[in-house]
Amino acid sequence: MTFITLKLEKKDKIVFADDLQWVCDELVSVVGKMIEKINHIPRADTQIANTDKSHLWDIHDEDQIVIQAKKEITEILQENLAATQQCVHVYDDFLFLLSEDQRLESFLNKKPYSRDEFRTEITKY
Repeated sequence: MTFITLKLEKKDKIVFADDLQWVCDELVSVVGKMIEKINHIPRADTQIANTDKSHLWDIHDEDQIVIQAKKEITEILQENLAATQQCVHVYDDFLFLLSEDQRLESFLNKKPYSRDEFRTEITKY
């Protein structure tokens, strides 16, 4: 599942498609979804032993271990998402390419052509 996506904004800026805090909240919510799925699991020993409890005990969001797990996951995510935020700037050196087609089009429409101008354009890349 992709949870961090980059998008081009206004043809001159690369940003995250979703707010990083939202990404963090969604990933932490996995703990709650896990709790939801494992609550009410039938006990295996009900087939062989007489017991009044037919399910394993429920886990609640307020349990200390759940609170601690969410806190720990949030800390790890925030640390890593802060580092991820710096990765967007890796592309800054290439942003000029987004408008380069327009610039080259106007260059090619300018006549008369000059060999030196073409050489300059070619060596630029």
